[in-house]
Amino acid sequence: MNASDIIQIVLAFLTLIGVIVALITTSWSIRAQNKQSLFEKRLEAFVLCKTFYDLIDENIKHLDIKPEKNYPLTISLEFSWITNTDYFEKSPRLIDDVYNEEYRYKFLQKLEDLNALSEKCSLLFKGTNGTLLQAFIASYRDTIRSMYGYQVLVEKMRDDPIEKMKKDAVAAGVTKMTPKTAKQLCESYGEPERQKELLKKIDNLKAAFNTLKKSNSLKKIKKQLIL
Repeated sequence: MNASDIIQIVLAFLTLIGVIVALITTSWSIRAQNKQSLFEKRLEAFVLCKTFYDLIDENIKHLDIKPEKNYPLTISLEFSWITNTDYFEKSPRLIDDVYNEEYRYKFLQKLEDLNALSEKCSLLFKGTNGTLLQAFIASYRDTIRSMYGYQVLVEKMRDDPIEKMKKDAVAAGVTKMTPKTAKQLCESYGEPERQKELLKKIDNLKAAFNTLKKSNSLKKIKKQLIL
């Protein structure tokens, strides 16, 4: 083996080392980027979830809503309280203006985002804590969606054209036809069933929140944010 062969072998060896180092460096860089990306996704999801958790924590006593037998529930304040965050922009106003297309469109978009956030919780955060957070966000989404749907029903009852005609005719002395009572109107619109459905959603939300709080899941999840 002459000097030229030795030089070729050394150069090949150095090239191999260079390739190995480059591969290791690239792999490390990709892992670091993935880790940073995961941190950012976890942080974004955590901050949002903490916002909703704090809203319910502050207002859970207001969600102790009692059923009504003869009248529809009044839930506009409760809806406003538990959606009172920049995340919803104008959505809290929606409950007092249910047919406003701008508010409605933005609210429905946020419901879709909450659906995605719920799924992300179980994927981004490990173990039972991620599952509990997923259940809480899903219950929160279901509750505010049910609140809005219920309020739409209440507005339809209030604006019932036939009942308004009866009231106007009675007031004008044109007829003695008696308008429906509040209870009769509720029954004709299926309000009692919708009321039960809404109260069940609220109970599910309170249960999911209490489970999350008792398990101290948010503090445990926060530790998963550490790079």
